[in-house]
Amino acid sequence: MRKLFSVGLAVIVAVVLVPTSANAFGPTDGEIDISGAELSGTPGGGIDVLGTIRCAGIGPVMIDVDVQQQSPGGPGMAAGANNMLTCPAVGYHLKWLATATGAGFVTGEKVEITAIVTGSTIAMDTEEHVLRWGG
Repeated sequence: MRKLFSVGLAVIVAVVLVPTSANAFGPTDGEIDISGAELSGTPGGGIDVLGTIRCAGIGPVMIDVDVQQQSPGGPGMAAGANNMLTCPAVGYHLKWLATATGAGFVTGEKVEITAIVTGSTIAMDTEEHVLRWGG
C-alpha cells in the first residue's frame, strides 16, 4: 500500500510540474497595449503607433501593426513592424514604437489599430484611437 501511494504521488507531482517547466522553454502569453497613434512627421509620412508589452518570456519579440481609418476623405490603410526588441525578464513592461507606412489618413479622426506581438511573448490588441499630429 505504501509503495502504491509513493508511485501515485510521484505521478501527480510530475503532471503538475511538466506544464510549468514547458513554459520556460517556449513562447507564452503576455499582454500588449496600444497607447496611441500620431503622424510621424518624417519624409514620406507614416503613423507612429506607441504602446507597452508585459513580457511573458525572455527573448526577442516582433510587433506587427495594422492601422485603418474610414473617413470622409477615403479609407486610410497602413502597416508596419518593429523587430528589434527583447524582453529582458518575465513581467517586465517594455515600451514600444512601430511606424506604419500608408496613405489616406486624416488627423483628428479615429483609427482602428491592431497590434500583434510574437516571439518570447504572444499577445494581440485591437483599439480605436484619435489620430494625432506628431512631428
